[in-house]
Amino acid sequence: MLTTEMASAMIKEAIDELNAERQGGARLVFAEDLVLFGPDSALDSLDFVNFVAVLQDRLSAHVGHDVDLTAAVFDESANLPFRSVAALIHYLGSLPDTTPA
Repeated sequence: MLTTEMASAMIKEAIDELNAERQGGARLVFAEDLVLFGPDSALDSLDFVNFVAVLQDRLSAHVGHDVDLTAAVFDESANLPFRSVAALIHYLGSLPDTTPA
């Protein structure tokens, strides 16, 4: 399982990478209450897709196998894990296949 600290660090790194790629937009500030998905999101659709891709790549590299986070975007049974940074940290920590190989 991924620890809270590790999940938080991966999300922060993904946000930092997204900030480096954004042109002329406001920089995202890492905070647990940062809304990632939904009507109050700080991300437009392209930023969101890039964020998920970067995070998925980092997580896959950490565990040594592919991890697919795209199904979780609309997974109401997982309590919409991308609604905020805090929700995403909790979700990543609950994934059963995040132990490094």
